[in-house]
Formats: sequence, C-alpha cells, structure tokens
Amino acid sequence: MPDYKRMVRREIFRLRGTVTDDMLFSSAEFREYLQGMLDAAVGPSGRCVRLRMLPSGEAATAFTDGETVYVNPSSPLLSGGDRLDRYFRILGTMVHETGHLLFTDFSGQRRHMEQLTGGCWWPEAPDSAEAEAALARTGTDPVFASLFFGALAKIRNITEDVYVENRLEQHFSGLFIEGLRRLAEELREQSPTLEEQLAEGHLTSLEILISQLLQLARFGCPKTEGTDLPEAGRILDALKRMAPLMEELKTRRDTPGRCRLLNGLLLLALPFVEEAAEDAASAPGAAERLAGEAGGLFPRVDSAPVDWDPPSPDGREGSAPAADLKEMEEKLVRSIAEAKAEGAHVSALRSEAAAIAGRTAAETRERLRTGGSPDGKKREILEYRRSHSLPASAVRIHRPDPFPGSVSFIDGIRRGVSAAAGKTLRLAEAALKERQRGGKETGLACGRHIAPRSLCRPDGRIFSRSSLPDGKPDVSACVLIDESGSMFADGRIRAARNAAVLLETVLRELLEPSSYGIIGHSADLDPPEKTLDLYVYKDFDDDWEKARYRLADIQARAQNRDADAVRYCCERLLSRPERRKLLIVITDGTPLALDYGGAEADRELSLTAAEYRRRGVAVFAASIGDPETGKAVESIFGPDWTMDCGDLSTLPGRLASLLRRIVCA
Repeated sequence: MPDYKRMVRREIFRLRGTVTDDMLFSSAEFREYLQGMLDAAVGPSGRCVRLRMLPSGEAATAFTDGETVYVNPSSPLLSGGDRLDRYFRILGTMVHETGHLLFTDFSGQRRHMEQLTGGCWWPEAPDSAEAEAALARTGTDPVFASLFFGALAKIRNITEDVYVENRLEQHFSGLFIEGLRRLAEELREQSPTLEEQLAEGHLTSLEILISQLLQLARFGCPKTEGTDLPEAGRILDALKRMAPLMEELKTRRDTPGRCRLLNGLLLLALPFVEEAAEDAASAPGAAERLAGEAGGLFPRVDSAPVDWDPPSPDGREGSAPAADLKEMEEKLVRSIAEAKAEGAHVSALRSEAAAIAGRTAAETRERLRTGGSPDGKKREILEYRRSHSLPASAVRIHRPDPFPGSVSFIDGIRRGVSAAAGKTLRLAEAALKERQRGGKETGLACGRHIAPRSLCRPDGRIFSRSSLPDGKPDVSACVLIDESGSMFADGRIRAARNAAVLLETVLRELLEPSSYGIIGHSADLDPPEKTLDLYVYKDFDDDWEKARYRLADIQARAQNRDADAVRYCCERLLSRPERRKLLIVITDGTPLALDYGGAEADRELSLTAAEYRRRGVAVFAASIGDPETGKAVESIFGPDWTMDCGDLSTLPGRLASLLRRIVCA
C-alpha cells in the first residue's frame, strides 16, 4: 500500500523548491506575515499602520503616505544576496518607514519649510550675517534658491532617518533591530567612497558633502580611503564641524530645537551651496538633482499623516495626496526655471502667488460654505491652518495663585466627587492588579510560545508571552480644560471644574506625581491681539501639595483656540519619556476666536486630534453640556474617543474603561 503521507511530504518539498525569492517576497502571504508583526509592534501605541508591497516596476525603494508603508522588495537595495539576508533587509525597510510614522513631526517640518521659503528663519534667526544674506539671496537668485532649499530637504531627511532609527532602537529589539542593522550594512556596501565620487567628475562638492553626511550620520564617519586630495580634505573638515550637531540631532526630540540644529548644519554647508551656484553653468543639473529628490535613506516621499484620504466605500484605496514638503520643493524648482527662462524675478512670482492664494482662499471659503467636495476638505483645512495657526510668540503662559478661600472651596469639591473617584478606581482595580501581579498575555500576532487555546482563532493571533509584575503604569497624561466664555452657560464651567478635580484625584492614585498635568486654555483676552492663553494649574514637575488649590481659579474667560491648545499639550506629552500618552480635553465643542471658528475650526480640531493619535497620543474628549453639545463634540473627536463628563453618575464607568484601555495597552 502506498505511503501517502510520505508522498505528500515529497510533493510539498518539491513545490517549496520551485518558489523563487521574488515570488516569496512579493506574495500576499508574506505581506500578511509582516503586517502581523507590524500590528503587534505598533498596537500598544494606538496606531494603525498598513503595509503594501510595490510592484517590481516601481523605482522607489520605500515610502509612506501617512498611514500606509509601501515597500518595493525588488529594488536594488532590497534585492540580491541570500534569502535570509534579503528578508532582514525588507523587514528593516518596513521598520524604518514605520519609525517615520511614529516619531517624525511632519507638521513641524512643514512650518520650518514654510517660514524659510517665506523669507525668515525659524524658530529664530541664527546669530550670523551670512544667514540673513543667504536667505535674502533666495529671493533674488533662482539657482541659489533651488540649491539652498534642495540641500535643506536632503539634510533634513538624513537627520530624520538617524533620529527615528535611534528611537526605534529604544522601543524595539530582536528581529526589527537586526533588520535595521543588515539594511545599514547593505547601504554602506553600496555607497561609493569619497574618492570614487570625486573621481566621477560630474558631481558637485555640495552633492558629495551631503552624500558623505549620510555616512557620517549613520555610521559615525564618512566612507573614505584616507586620501590627501585638497578637495577631499575640505569636505572632511566640513563634516568634522557638522559631527557634533548631527550627534545631538540623533537624540533631540523637541521640534524647535531640532530645526535650530538643522539650520546650523545648513549654514555649515552654505559655502558649498554658494560654490555650486557659481559653478552652475559648468555643472548643469545639480540644482535639479538636489531639489528634485528628497534624500535620506531612500528616494522617498514622506507626507504628513493628516493628508491621508480613507479608503472609498467600494473598497479601493483613496487617493493619497502629494507630500506637502515634496510638492513645495517641486513647485519652487518649476517656478525658478520658468522665471529664469522668461527673465522674471522671484519677487514678481511671489506677488502672482499671493494673488492666486487670495483667489484660492475665496474659493475655499465658498466650498466650505456650500459643503465642498469630500476629496478636497482635508487639503482646505491644511491651508486654513497655515493662515490661522498662531506663532509661538502669541502663546502666553499663566500660573494662577490660590486665593483666600480656595482651600475650603476645592476641599468641598473633592468631598463631592470622592464617591465617583472611588468607584472609578474600583472599576479599574482588576486590570491594575493584574498588571502589578503579572501573568500570561494571549492573542499576540507573533512570539516564541504558542497558546493551544488560541489555535482556532482565524486571525492568526495564536502566540502568548509571560508579563512580568509591574508597578505604576508607564503613562503620561494631561487634562486640557476649555475656559471660553461659552462655558459659563448652563453651569458648564462648574461641571468642568468638578470633572477636573475628579480626574486629578484618579490620576494622582494611578500615576507618578510628575507624569500628569492639568492646563486650562482661553484666547484673545486683549482684542484685536490674537493670543493663546494657557493656565497651568499643575505642570508635570510641579509639587502637587503646593499646586493642588490652583484649580479653584478655573473660570469662563474669553474665547478659545482649541486646535492650538491641543497641539501645545500633545507636543508636551510627546517630549515626555513615558511610553503611552493620554490627553483628555474637557470641552463644549465650540471653538471660536478672532478670525477662527465655524465648520473650518471644527474640522481643523478633528484633524489635529487624528494627527496626534497617529503619532502616539490618545486624544479623548470629555463633553460638557446638553445632548446637542455631546453630539457636536462627538462629531469632532469621534464616537470612540468621546465621553460625557457632565453626569457624575455615569462618568466612573466610562473613565474606568478609558483607563483600562490606556494603562493596560
């Protein structure tokens, strides 16, 4: 009788031998395997990142459009070598692009580029006459402008690459880090040496400098054979001066500080930019090569996450909009080329652009008034944000002092909410005890141990792991309170004050004293001056015994710029060392200030909250007011991210569910 089992095994091995590397790495099964690893890695941060494989005809190695990572396994950097090495390089590419989604501040990059193309340094002008002269020259010399902004884009992407990989090494280990290591080795192997680039003859010193800056950033030294050529020595001297700034950029997290260091790198490269501009006639195409490609690890298009259009109802992918930075740079190059051909000046182009912008703004307002087209709404909100967001100089910080009677006032509120606070803690107690006790986590997409009870799951989450006992949750939280004039109606400000005291009581029991803060916000206290006024009742590092009675100063004040206040708090949370971030916004859902409000402001707030959720901050709204107010808040923040904090009888259950969701993620 034939041994059918042996025959089946032989057939399996025969078919396995016919599967080529290209077939394996471009297959849907391999993509699903990587997607499972990606879900398990980024799931605790609250992000949802999708993975797609590009066809072999695509020129790009990898890029991201804000929510989806695209990888081309047949690109030169990811092809060749044995199967295991190629697997790790593809895995490292996926992890690298995911790092940009998790840690890159796209909105800060946009603001930096907008300020420089507008003729001013940001966050402040460097203390250098050469800096001001260079920026002024971009308005009169088209070739210099294209080289200047092209170099900026390349240096920025190089710094972002090493920054996100440094953050990834802090958050992940094992296969992900091995993939990044092998990818870096392949990149180093394929990169030419400094001497080889000089010998080619057609590259400018600026292009060679930026290429070797990538080697310096990733590997700690340029790729050189130790030649004594004069031009090589000049480039190496510049790289030596750049090295301290690059080292600091690997770990610096705040966006203004990173842009300040980026400006320093650009100024160190300025002599090479000026030389390339003077030699443009003898090196045609250098400006286009610099400005036309973003640079960094891959020829990639990185866009801001807020630009992503969701899939259409019929299941096809929505059209991913062009990257703002990339689009800006391409428009600049085209405008400069046209200006050079026609003999026009950049100043005339800017005047024409201003007129076009005015007409576009009028059309935008009309579309918003009449409902507009769904495909253009997010782009319109970005334009609205650029014209309405406040500069940093307009943000004013206030630290209220307790007044006579505030002690008894807050103690009375605390007694009134103590029952609700106790109920909240009891409802969350089971999850917290399990975290402190440790145990076994099941339902994981990858791991070393299989849970037999999970083998029947259709989603493939069959792995388990043992969780070690833990102390207080690794969470930083911030409570943001709307103190606009509309909060005076129907006792909303009183309910907001009670909710703030309740949240403070709960957070003080759950978290470390230095890992949560409470901030109120208002705006435009002194019209016609446009300001964002923040009232810090408890900063993260404040001694709460001294600051606890500041909450008595919560009151309805003037107007409110909700999106700017949410951005401020989210940036503060992102600078914190804790792994999970939580922002609770107590609001009545009516953003309104000078030249700010209506449906545009609502959509801007909604997109701002979604943007920071994708960056790892769980932004929840606690609505105050009647049911109609609750619906308005829910329409802005989403039904899954909204709870009613006006009713203390139902708040404990909702708040406990939120805490379990964040603390035990």
